[in-house]
Amino acid sequence: DIELIQHINVDVVRLTKLLSEAIKKLLLLKKSAHVVLMASLEKAIWNWMDTYPQEFADVQKNPNEELAKCCDSLFDILDSFAESNKKGRPTVWPLQIMLLILSPKVLEEIVNADSGAPCSPRHSKKKMFIDSVKRAVGPHSTSKQQTEAGAVTCVKLCKASTYINIQDSSNVAFVLVQSVINDLKALLFNPTKPFSRGQNYIFHDMDLMIDCFVSCFRIKPHNNEALKVCLNPTYPSTFHYVLVSSLYKIITQPRLQWWPQIDLVYSKSSELRAMFSDTHNKVTQGYIITNTPQRIIQSLTLKSKDSKSRFQDRGEETP
Repeated sequence: DIELIQHINVDVVRLTKLLSEAIKKLLLLKKSAHVVLMASLEKAIWNWMDTYPQEFADVQKNPNEELAKCCDSLFDILDSFAESNKKGRPTVWPLQIMLLILSPKVLEEIVNADSGAPCSPRHSKKKMFIDSVKRAVGPHSTSKQQTEAGAVTCVKLCKASTYINIQDSSNVAFVLVQSVINDLKALLFNPTKPFSRGQNYIFHDMDLMIDCFVSCFRIKPHNNEALKVCLNPTYPSTFHYVLVSSLYKIITQPRLQWWPQIDLVYSKSSELRAMFSDTHNKVTQGYIITNTPQRIIQSLTLKSKDSKSRFQDRGEETP
């Protein structure tokens, strides 16, 4: 039943009620249900942002006190959970960053504290959380588990920031994004050390990279570091898959007014064609592509065989 939360349609009023109910119920649930509830709540927030982007924009300009109060209370509960269960951070941290984004006044106080502005003792744990996330994606992180949790959290942060109008330049979410985005790209788009949480997470990792690529394009459309990596024909084909999937998402996802258009990538059309041609040749000739998830290869191979069989069934020559 908890998983149904992520499928319901909520506006800002219902979202506030949902978070309020979650606060009441969270401590009563078995620990095994905590992770499911957290993931479902985060999904509900994203559904709200996608369905009612104007409400999210309004919250950024005119903070909703009732919503912020719920986010504050839930954040503290989650913080205690993360402290007692280190393995739960990959689920807790992404929800925590979303709660802070829904509390722009609190986030502003935390971020400005880095510049010497006063920060209320009440928000000290939130400040520590932000600092932990920054360290987790940095080059000197010593904990693989924290690095993975930090990567997911920072991608959520970057993605959420694209829902804020770029004309609202005073929003500190942009400042926070700029403090992590370079480390995040270096972590996720490193061909010499591809990001991996293990075989069971291959497709989750690619989805993470896709979200990161799309977000980076919308944040800094003319900064094409990730694009260069993904276009390089000598790099693992996982990067090529991420690129194509990202471009498809940029084209097909309903646009917010300030999101850049896909035509900024048109100048790379010849390189894209070369990449498609190279990948097609490797697949049709049966080459094993290094570091490419087997399901991608199988999918492409099956499509190729299927297209051949359709031509043969119709008595046509296979192209």
